[in-house]
Amino acid sequence: MEFYVWDYLDYTRAARTGYAEFKTLSRDSTGRRKLSKNFPSCPHCGVRIGYLVWLPPFRIKLTTTKLGDLCTDGLTILVSKQFREAWQQRVLKGVEFVTDPVKTDTRKGELMEYQVVRIPDVITRLDESASGLEIEKMDGCGKCRAANRKRVRRIRVDESSWEGQDAFHPSGLYGVTLVTSRFVETVRDFQLTNFHFIHQDDYFEPKTYDHSL
Repeated sequence: MEFYVWDYLDYTRAARTGYAEFKTLSRDSTGRRKLSKNFPSCPHCGVRIGYLVWLPPFRIKLTTTKLGDLCTDGLTILVSKQFREAWQQRVLKGVEFVTDPVKTDTRKGELMEYQVVRIPDVITRLDESASGLEIEKMDGCGKCRAANRKRVRRIRVDESSWEGQDAFHPSGLYGVTLVTSRFVETVRDFQLTNFHFIHQDDYFEPKTYDHSL
């Protein structure tokens, strides 16, 4: 399978394209948004392999009026009704659509019918040799291979550890969201907006940024 990095965290690009991001309006008594209590962890060694997730109610403020089929604050991902329908038509696997409604600060936002999606944190490793992975410190075990990375030259997934999800957070590449070519083709075929991907051959760490793109 051919994999891509789902690259939705580029704030410089967001400012250039003008697509709306969102800010959280719903807060708890301490002024913070409500998060899950426990981090996703490896069932074999207990090391953390994912992040806490935002819990409802979901009330947001959009930063612009130009709305894409994807909207994010850098942590949580919102997708449109069109994305949900495309996902279901192609029978893709991996994304959880949270049923609690998203309340926006504008009527235009409500027309998009944004929905929170969650991406699974899974025990999936890299083919470390083929990926050119250089490990600074191994935190996890032989199953999850969660580690602090010094260098990654490309992405090659150890497909014996992959369970067929079309979008997932792999334990062996902590902090990165991977998607399949099926996911990318669906976005292109349905002309969904504000999605950006990096091919597995073009991804590397440490990252550099070309702000002219």
